[in-house]
Amino acid sequence: MENKKEKVALAMDLIKNVVFLKFKCDFPRLKDTGLHPGQIFIIKIIHDNEGIKQKELAELTKRERATITKSLQRLEKKGFIIKENDLSDKKSPRLYLTDKAKELHKELIKEREKEIDNLSNSLTSTELDTLLDLLNKINDYLKENSDEKNI
Repeated sequence: MENKKEKVALAMDLIKNVVFLKFKCDFPRLKDTGLHPGQIFIIKIIHDNEGIKQKELAELTKRERATITKSLQRLEKKGFIIKENDLSDKKSPRLYLTDKAKELHKELIKEREKEIDNLSNSLTSTELDTLLDLLNKINDYLKENSDEKNI
């Protein structure tokens, strides 16, 4: 079979492929909303942190503030978020989900739960434990060897 370096390269390629396929699976579901998976991530963060400020959102998502600004403008224009001025800090409004976004979030959570059920039925507990151990090991290595230590 392949040597160790080839296996590591294959594993890294498979991880990229899994992420790509996950995004590819999510896009059709989001087509009617006009959103992409990255914006869903922002909606989830705001859902979990109602009233979060843009700077805090950028920190939590590990994205540049300019990138977050553009995403928030698009989400606001499409009616998924609202910005409310913070009386103590008028430069940095607080972010909230609209009812439309809350409903979408609820639907996506249901879909995710189905997806988790289906995938968990295709893996044994031992396989899942091994997978999590290996992914955590790779994640720890990448965090340790990246410029961003707080990923």
